[in-house]
Amino acid sequence: MTRWQPWALALILLLSACRQQQAASGIRVMTGKRSAAYKGPVAVYLGGQSYPEPYEEVAIIRFSAARLPQGRLVSGLMAEARKVGANAVIQVRLDWGKEHSSASGIAVRYGAPPAIAPAPRP
Repeated sequence: MTRWQPWALALILLLSACRQQQAASGIRVMTGKRSAAYKGPVAVYLGGQSYPEPYEEVAIIRFSAARLPQGRLVSGLMAEARKVGANAVIQVRLDWGKEHSSASGIAVRYGAPPAIAPAPRP
């Protein structure tokens, strides 16, 4: 090894350790009855958008990660809803910051799966 190679190797290792991880996480606070995971489509209704009633509230859910686009945030939120047996998420809120993004809403269950409404573009 030449003189500079150990320093270059140390610098590469240091820089790779400093790289920010883009870990995603989901949070679920149960407010109703949990059921088996739901495998079908999940309807998403953004805050201010009307949604069908009646429904059974299941949980308050949140999905967050470092700088994800809207589509991946909504997909993550839908995955959290499926885990608690919900077939829709109402009052969805999307937040983007410089380094962090998140989606939150209320996971609900309808007797019959609701018609899937397309999410409006921001």
